[in-house]
Amino acid sequence: MKYNFCIWSLLLILISCNSRTQNISEIPGYRSVEHDRLEESTYKFQPIPDNATLRRYKHRTLVVTPNLEYDSWRELIFKNDEIDLFLITPGDYLKWGQLRPHKSGELKVPKIFHYYNPKLKSKALHPVQLQKDEAAILENFNFNEIANWKIYGLTFSGKQDQINNLKGGISNLIINSSDRITIDFCIIENVLRSGAIRISTSNHTVISNSVIRDKVEGLKGDNVGILVGAVENQVSLNTKIYNNEIINYTDGIQLLYYTTPSRNKPVTGELPGTYIGYNDIYITPDLYRQKENRLFSCAENGIDIKVGSSSKNPLHWVTIENNNLWGFRDTDSSCSGSSNGEAITIHRNAKNVLLKDNVIFDSSRGVTVGWKNNRFPDEEVDLITISNNLLFDFYHADEKKDGIGFILSGNTRLVNNTLKGIDVPLIIENNKKRHQLDYNVFIGTRRGAFYNLNKSSEYNCNIWLDYKANDLRFKIRPRNKMDKNSELSQFENYSFQIKKWTDPQLKIATNVAVNTALEQCECRVEKSIPIK
Repeated sequence: MKYNFCIWSLLLILISCNSRTQNISEIPGYRSVEHDRLEESTYKFQPIPDNATLRRYKHRTLVVTPNLEYDSWRELIFKNDEIDLFLITPGDYLKWGQLRPHKSGELKVPKIFHYYNPKLKSKALHPVQLQKDEAAILENFNFNEIANWKIYGLTFSGKQDQINNLKGGISNLIINSSDRITIDFCIIENVLRSGAIRISTSNHTVISNSVIRDKVEGLKGDNVGILVGAVENQVSLNTKIYNNEIINYTDGIQLLYYTTPSRNKPVTGELPGTYIGYNDIYITPDLYRQKENRLFSCAENGIDIKVGSSSKNPLHWVTIENNNLWGFRDTDSSCSGSSNGEAITIHRNAKNVLLKDNVIFDSSRGVTVGWKNNRFPDEEVDLITISNNLLFDFYHADEKKDGIGFILSGNTRLVNNTLKGIDVPLIIENNKKRHQLDYNVFIGTRRGAFYNLNKSSEYNCNIWLDYKANDLRFKIRPRNKMDKNSELSQFENYSFQIKKWTDPQLKIATNVAVNTALEQCECRVEKSIPIK
């Protein structure tokens, strides 16, 4: 789905411009709700495969029930070597252990494990809406040097792993050149180890339309929803993670980078072409902990980017777009790792990352880009573009820590973003880096914004509306605008859908869009590409 936002014309700037009526679809950070729903409606849960698939696999199909006389999935697959389409009927398959295929499918005819219930009476939009006796429940999947498989409509809710007195499922693995593995319309839950889904050195992986939820209660440390990495000098190419709900994990999605402290040498590779889009990633009050006057969380970040791609080809950048993220708080280190409640953090050795069209709300912080880690002086965050995002209504308990929109250290281009109801919209932590800050809209901010900018940085065509503070910590440069007396009633609401599979509902960002005759800035128009 593409959106023609006409970004530069939206910016409400009142400086030597021509009047025009602004369309709400042109406001930064906004997506047409009707358009979103139309696209998402094409993703419909199918309790049986479509007719074309059934015809194609007609003589290579097996209906699987829990009462078949097999001891394991491995035995079933091995003894039915000619079968390419396994139709998995509802039932409890935990006794069969891991789904660990021994043989790859073909590129044009992948092997498929597909939920199968032709008698399903409910009109479920997703397996998460099925009754327990309607689900097909498995322990976990494990693809190791196995390619060309698709898993559809199954529930992975294991019980065979144990840490101390905690019990849960085994991590689901796609590792060691397991290329073209697709996980679609599945549920992944109750996983005990460090990653509910772990992808390593495998190409063209797709995780889509799935619900990944609820790390085991009482589990401390990191427990990631989807962990993507690669071994030293290798890559995981073109991982696609889209249209999922990821709930209550330490990090919803993490792109892994690890360096040996003794040698300062990376032992993980890059992740070119990674795409993270249209996901709902959030923390619920179940993970909150009250301490004095503020809430902490047994979680860290929604998206944690530690590595990207060194390729200059835009097709190989890491792209994070059209996600909704909320509920993040300062981390309670007694039950999790360490974080200041950022919805998205980009650090370590992340390069060529494009962050666009996302919505972040009800969090302590929005996006942090890079900070210097003295243990690893050779690491650098570089070539980051943050474009067309909406951040609003952040958590405020402590003015010294909460309510920060962006914190920038690595070279960053911040363009066409809208922030509302956030105390501090922006902090520049490293004035030795170059930052380009253009066409951003700040509504109702309470403290100063741009400071510590160096001479090589620039900001143009930004506007502050309904500015709350009495002092500015920066001087307004020409072609920027501040208006303390903006009338919020002129700003329209923006509505979007959240919790797409578990509990679809409409979320409203109030008074964030302007649809009146405004003037447009005569600033230089830039494309949304990283700084060269």
